[in-house]
Amino acid sequence: MKHKTTFLVALAALAIAGSASAASITWDAPTAIASESDVSLNGTLILAKQVTHTTYGGYANQTVNGVTFDGFNNTQNGVTFDIPSGFSGSDQTGFVVGTVGTLGTLSTEYQRMLTGGYYGGAGTATVTLNGLTLGQQYELQFWVADYRSFGGNWNRSLMLSAGNASSALTYLQVASGVNQGSVSGSYILGTFTADNSLQSITINSGDSVQLNALQLRAIPEPGATLLSGLGPLALLRRRRSL
Repeated sequence: MKHKTTFLVALAALAIAGSASAASITWDAPTAIASESDVSLNGTLILAKQVTHTTYGGYANQTVNGVTFDGFNNTQNGVTFDIPSGFSGSDQTGFVVGTVGTLGTLSTEYQRMLTGGYYGGAGTATVTLNGLTLGQQYELQFWVADYRSFGGNWNRSLMLSAGNASSALTYLQVASGVNQGSVSGSYILGTFTADNSLQSITINSGDSVQLNALQLRAIPEPGATLLSGLGPLALLRRRRSL
């Protein structure tokens, strides 16, 4: 009986893992970039990724609100930020120019963290995180920013989607005759429980797909969610053995 129960539990786990797809993310409201305190410190840091790096003239890793954003390593704490698809390239220095408006209030480290970004034209891009722990709850934070100077009217936005949930982010609003608008960058927080080792986020835009930085944190901490779920399973096994 014991061996049969163990086999059934293992079979069920394999079935769940094999049939699961990317989880739906519950998104908070988008927020305009304002200060270093934007950077979430919830739970435990798993991965913090900036597109900025020194290889092409950008900056080294930047620490913002105590979190170090890595421009070099795509794997941190066992989770890999897969090279995104659908972007046409990356710019290490192009998205933070001058100190007009909100940008002038940001720390140097925050500006440098945001200055690089993956970019592309109108269409769809995909960001994938690989190596997640099944059953673990995560918090994802995503930044998009563009502080360049433009003439004319600009109002760019993009849509983030995961599972059946989506949310819009505005990252460039410039009125005619104004170099930088009141909203030149935004971030968003989202939570999800991993139902697969992979989590994909789809980015859609009618203007230009873009990503400047992201971080992934375990909520409340790695393993806590899994441990809380062992109680019912242990009880089931105990009843079967009686």
